[in-house]
Amino acid sequence: MQLYTICKKIKEIDDFSIVCIQSSSKRSPDLCSYFEGSHILSNDFNLEMPSKTKSCYVRLNSGISIDDYEKHFKQKKYTYVILEYCVKSQTQIAHHKVTRSSNKEILGLTSLDIKANLSNVKNKKAGLLSLQTKDDLSENKVLKDELFLSIIAKGIDPLTGEVFPEGHAWLHPKITSDIKEYLIKKESSNHPPEIKTKKSTSILKNIKRSIKAEYDINLVLIESGSYVIVIEEDAQYFFDEFDFKQNTSFSFPSTGFPTPVIEKYKKQLKDRKVKFCYLEQKRQKADNKRGFNIIRTVIFSTDSLAIGQLYNS
Repeated sequence: MQLYTICKKIKEIDDFSIVCIQSSSKRSPDLCSYFEGSHILSNDFNLEMPSKTKSCYVRLNSGISIDDYEKHFKQKKYTYVILEYCVKSQTQIAHHKVTRSSNKEILGLTSLDIKANLSNVKNKKAGLLSLQTKDDLSENKVLKDELFLSIIAKGIDPLTGEVFPEGHAWLHPKITSDIKEYLIKKESSNHPPEIKTKKSTSILKNIKRSIKAEYDINLVLIESGSYVIVIEEDAQYFFDEFDFKQNTSFSFPSTGFPTPVIEKYKKQLKDRKVKFCYLEQKRQKADNKRGFNIIRTVIFSTDSLAIGQLYNS
């Protein structure tokens, strides 16, 4: 994926004034600055004027360390993000990772995450793709992203880009063989096996309806894997107010956004004086010691009586 594309998607998460990414070139792995921040840094460090192409970028001084650049950004009180190029072994997929940012919520975000969210070829207009994690599989959610599975099959964490450590759950022979079998069948057919979603969708609906019945809440945000999901009439609010698009994973209105940007939308909802709550998702060891239960807890609510309420799924 082009550096420009990665930077563009990062800027959609938060409108940073400075966006820097490390070149993937082995000969000159320098930092490049994109967009309007290029003009700012050109003036700060007496660099050549940014290129006049659509990407508008400038290559930064290789004699200055990334740490020193970050110190400068902090001193100037810029909002910034820096992505470094990561390749730690021959078996690892090359990627970029957010290693420094004024927005701590996106630290660790990788270009693999971004690429996965761009891979919904069939539904370009569907909005955010539901990138699933292990927790989502335990809830039997629809997993349409073959890229996600193929990365796991290679022994790599698709969310961090790190190689799975020995003994990791995803490396279980049965899991890896099932994933590979699924990918082979998917490659030879335009109709992959359908995974039922009745259980997972009913869980989200029950949580939303229970909260609204008991508390003074108009909007319920529910963490599900690496995304925050809003459904039914709550999704309609995001369609109307934030121009979100329908998530086609469910048959009913639904949409969402990556968990790392939750603070951004919490602030906007507070500013609009919306009565809302946010449920965080965690795994809890099951009594039979063979699996995990998904526990969602209200960690923020405009109705203080709802804070701390647990919902077991």
